[in-house]
Amino acid sequence: MLLKINMIISIIIPVYNVELYIEECLSSILNQEFKDLELLLINDGSTDSSLEICKRISLANSNVKLFSQKNNGTASARNKGINNANGDYIWFIDSDDIIRGDSLTLISDILKKTNRDLLFFNMSTFNVDNELKIEPNLKRNLIVKDTLIGENNISQFFNSSVCRYIYKRDFIIKNNLVFDINQYYEDAYFNIKVFNKIKNILKIEETLYYYRIRINSKTTKAFSIDNCYIKIESFLSLIQLCEKPSDLVYFKNKVYGYEEIILDLLNIYLKQNDGNSLRFYTLLKEMRPKLNYKNKKHKQKAFIVLYNINLKAYFYIVSFINKYKIFL
Repeated sequence: MLLKINMIISIIIPVYNVELYIEECLSSILNQEFKDLELLLINDGSTDSSLEICKRISLANSNVKLFSQKNNGTASARNKGINNANGDYIWFIDSDDIIRGDSLTLISDILKKTNRDLLFFNMSTFNVDNELKIEPNLKRNLIVKDTLIGENNISQFFNSSVCRYIYKRDFIIKNNLVFDINQYYEDAYFNIKVFNKIKNILKIEETLYYYRIRINSKTTKAFSIDNCYIKIESFLSLIQLCEKPSDLVYFKNKVYGYEEIILDLLNIYLKQNDGNSLRFYTLLKEMRPKLNYKNKKHKQKAFIVLYNINLKAYFYIVSFINKYKIFL
């Protein structure tokens, strides 16, 4: 099979109020030896100096394209990136994260030889308190797994983060894959749809992506009544999507730690009843058959079993525990 000599990688980065991190993110991409890339920055209505930083960097680099839109969220920004991408492959990167210095060359070399629709790799996390130790750029014998996807091995390759995958653009376009702007867990929702369609996947045992943990980011904010409803509704839509193909039963119990999320939401409800208990109660009741208590710690098991048996009993006992500070 004749493979392309030059392969373009499109990197799509939504940008929203990340003036403290965006330059480090872009430097980790633009300072690499690999230059066959287009970098699409989607300014999502930033109110800090992020847009000005992106303008300066786009003027200095001909392969950086800058787009702006009103604030409509990460999903909308990524969709705009997909619609304007011209590369052979797409990599979604968050604007406060960084990638390894030789990652683009490594990815390009592998995909030129294999021409796969999906490439999967490892991710590491860091925060302001941790010294980030990036693996050195060494020539090494890579551990590469080229695998057909089926119900027996899907757990080895599925991850909710889109940043851990390189997607062939033609695969995304052919299957009409877009991010749902109304879905709270848009990454997981997108990847479940991908795994509904994908037939094979290439995995390399290398850490190429470094995810920054920030206290005020979407994924680390504390749960509150204000966003309980959208989280629960998003969970239900995920489960509904997973139930369609028989070979995706794995997702029902594995995608995120949803059981723990629901328990947290229940406890918040008890402490901060917002006056709309009927809707909240109805949603929770609808979720009850979805919960699974296998492989959980004893305390979590006890709560989930109780919740499955009788929702009112759960509310009563948990409120009693909270009132008298009794812990199981």
